[in-house]
Amino acid sequence: MTAPALAQVARANINKLRVGGNVTYVNSNQQGPQFGANNAIGNASAFARIMFMPRNLDLTGLPNTNPVTRGPAFGWLNGQADNPYWSVANNSYKSNVDRVAVTTNIGYDILNWLNFSFNGGVNTYSDRRVTAVRPGSVAFQGAGNVIQDYLRNTELESTALLTADQNITEDISIKAIVGANINQRQFESSSVSGNTYLQFDIDDIQNTRQVINNGSGFSKRRLFGVLGDLTLGYKDFVYLNATARNDWSSTLPTVNRSFLYPSVSASLIFTEAFGIESNILNMGKLRAGYANAGNDAPPYSLITTYGLQPFYGNNVGGTQFPITPTNGNTVSGAAIGGFVGDPNLTPEFSKEIEVGTDLNFLKDRIILSATYYDKRTTNQIANVPLPSASGFTTYITNFGEISNKGIEGALTVIPVDAGGFRWTSVANFTRNRNIVEKLREGVEQVVIAANFGDIQAVHRPGQPYGLLIGSVAARDNEGNLLINPSTGRMLTAINPEIVGNPNPDYTIGFINTFTYKGLTLEGVIDFRKGGDIYSTTLQSYLGRGVTQDTEDRDKNVIINGYLGNPGTLQPLTAADGSKIPNNVAVSLNDYYFGTGSAAINGASEFSVFDGTTLRLREITLGYDLPAKLLAKTPIRGVNLSLSGRNLWWYAPNIPKYTNFDPETSTFGASNAQGFEFTNAPTARRYGVNLRVNF
Repeated sequence: MTAPALAQVARANINKLRVGGNVTYVNSNQQGPQFGANNAIGNASAFARIMFMPRNLDLTGLPNTNPVTRGPAFGWLNGQADNPYWSVANNSYKSNVDRVAVTTNIGYDILNWLNFSFNGGVNTYSDRRVTAVRPGSVAFQGAGNVIQDYLRNTELESTALLTADQNITEDISIKAIVGANINQRQFESSSVSGNTYLQFDIDDIQNTRQVINNGSGFSKRRLFGVLGDLTLGYKDFVYLNATARNDWSSTLPTVNRSFLYPSVSASLIFTEAFGIESNILNMGKLRAGYANAGNDAPPYSLITTYGLQPFYGNNVGGTQFPITPTNGNTVSGAAIGGFVGDPNLTPEFSKEIEVGTDLNFLKDRIILSATYYDKRTTNQIANVPLPSASGFTTYITNFGEISNKGIEGALTVIPVDAGGFRWTSVANFTRNRNIVEKLREGVEQVVIAANFGDIQAVHRPGQPYGLLIGSVAARDNEGNLLINPSTGRMLTAINPEIVGNPNPDYTIGFINTFTYKGLTLEGVIDFRKGGDIYSTTLQSYLGRGVTQDTEDRDKNVIINGYLGNPGTLQPLTAADGSKIPNNVAVSLNDYYFGTGSAAINGASEFSVFDGTTLRLREITLGYDLPAKLLAKTPIRGVNLSLSGRNLWWYAPNIPKYTNFDPETSTFGASNAQGFEFTNAPTARRYGVNLRVNF
């Protein structure tokens, strides 16, 4: 072969090869005071008493620092909590996060119908945190404390695919994919705590008298899978798809670590199949599918592990390591964990049936999409309770079955598209019912969150997922409140009951986009119906009487109910056997504060509120620079936008003057929802974004 011919072949091979990559580096530096539940850090939080104080008390006019000790000064609350101004200045939280993401992709056209591709990358971040409470604080016995945490998380991902895409006949097409995937996730953490400051204002572990190891963490999970995907098409209006994947997980026992899960789906564009030509319905599709998805276990769920018991705040109960005996030498050690692992764990499986339709009207000016689904998850992995006599608290195992049934719908309408002006409106609707169908034999409920007070999130058979249970007021068999005849306050029932359901009834989203000559204005409105939340913030507001919702605290009220026997929790009766209506008055202050109240120290049910919310989620105004201005530059496009998020909300079932936003969660995006333990208030966010494409 001649040199020109060889060069031509080489160029052809190079043209078949595609190579790409991306590198992203992000540094986030966060500095601020300590917020959150006040008792979690010994009342050193800036929120420790700020919601308890009268609103006419001007803290700026009072000293917040003791000039001699440099500790907090807080008037009559001195010794109970840190002055919030002092706390903001001296109790700090700092976090510095370095995140690097590297991806690469390679593609090669072996034949005009056969392609090989590889995608791989690494996403890693390190987080260095310093939490400091300076001397004089009511926390840490006033000696000061510094906690330094280091976290590192790394995820490796690679996927290799071989894709064949060919028309078998003029009417039949086939697309087949086979491939392999590897995923590895590794997490490391270490923590040290320094007690007793040497110098008041140096927030460093080396500025403390005693450094204690808070422990370290390590976990690694690796998943390897092979997969196949086959799609058959007929005349571009009938499609059949089948997939299968088999995974091998490092977190499951050897005999169970391999698990296969298939899926199959079909779609029919019936307007094409039946030759429907209409100026009204221009496209109609029906679709249906069945899918089975597998999931492995959290790392180290097969055995009971050991760990260091850290020392936090004023917590001195139990054995803490390292310990210092009377001889002055420290003794290292580790305590056995509170859970029992299950060496016979099996994978979780989710089976789902889905049917839906897509309908386009008036040349795509109106687009409707609707889906119904029924999903069942079996062999779920979680902690189930154990008797305290066992020496453990929980047993991690396959525990039951959960169902999700619901409908999803989307409607897109273009009311105006003329003269360069276009208005697009999209509405989304979601209704989901998540039910715990059954639990492991012998298990009546699974507790998924239990923290401050008696409120808990639980799974109970036949009930919605993650119900809230807690203390309730005592009632008669007709549901009337029973009142203590000595105090006029409500009696509390012995056993906890269901007090809330954190799952919303449905959600609706509205997105409106207006475009005109490079300008784009977009607004997003959300509506959430239902979804209960237990709030200690609202409990404090109402209990302490610091908002207008409970003004005139000295007036007397009579709680609607009947007098009850505090010993038997049964109604008191008159000589004729009738129940005695409550006639004992209490002050409005007593109604909201103290044992048997409707807020602080009362039953948990009175601190649960309906989270229905209408929200202006976001508004964005953007401008695209005209292309002709960039014609002689290497820049392909420039967009400048202004945005605002969380600009307004209305929650009709939240006390009016509290200005409380129910869209909050102490446990983040976890299984436990509906909890708010003195969270930091939500914030409005404003941003400016400049995007340049080359």
